[in-house]
Amino acid sequence: MLLPPSSPTTPRIQTAYRQQIVAVLNQLVDAVVAKYDPSSRIPYDALALKGKNQKPLMYGLFPEVVRGSEIERSLSSRLGTVLQKVGKAVAESGGNTADHEVTVRGEVAPDVLEYIRKLVRPGRSTDNDRPDIRAEMQTIDGLNRGSMVDHSVKIDLRVETEEREYYFDLKTPSPNSDQPRDMKDRLMRARALRLPVAVDAYAVFYYNPGGIEAPYAAGGVYLDYKGGEVLVGRQFWDMLAGPGTYEEVLSLFAEVGQQRRQELLSLL
Repeated sequence: MLLPPSSPTTPRIQTAYRQQIVAVLNQLVDAVVAKYDPSSRIPYDALALKGKNQKPLMYGLFPEVVRGSEIERSLSSRLGTVLQKVGKAVAESGGNTADHEVTVRGEVAPDVLEYIRKLVRPGRSTDNDRPDIRAEMQTIDGLNRGSMVDHSVKIDLRVETEEREYYFDLKTPSPNSDQPRDMKDRLMRARALRLPVAVDAYAVFYYNPGGIEAPYAAGGVYLDYKGGEVLVGRQFWDMLAGPGTYEEVLSLFAEVGQQRRQELLSLL
């Protein structure tokens, strides 16, 4: 927890930062509205000889569903960067220093990089090789000796408090098979580059598709859930600014959604 616990009824996101978040969400909607401007829509040809993602049967049955699916994918593809900015604003609202898409630079022993490559090897099995973040960091600390090489890695979000540094790598809650491996790789390299300073680094899935309290274990072959290497949904948002933050973030999305609802519906 970056901030001490308090009553969930206490506002966690200050007004100025709420306005920042609303502006970021409006920019997201602006980009999608511009892309799918109905006036520039190309008439759909069910008998086109060539085309991209043709769905002639579904389009004939329910064209709004096809159009809505395309718009949803466009929103989702932009959401990653948007959530980095939202996370930055939430953390700063709590009095912390934060930045998104940061590059962590430093020196690291080649043996450490080779060890991390083994940790994230394709096809890793948990049968006899369960992820253990504490043991892994002990191994890295022991290997990080002798000659060093310059290295760098980009991380989605960094938050600094007076006491500690936090690194977060954010991904969709329905990751493809490679994404947990990539998250683990980046986070372990960031940890190694900051040695001898101990930092906290988390894989973040920014909501739980099964519900707030449902079990979630995507990428568990590589990510140590039991060891606290992963934050899911409310765990992440409430860590940034305290209890009730997740609900406030959801309310801001709903606020912008209500304000821009008719505009989005006009795209169908």
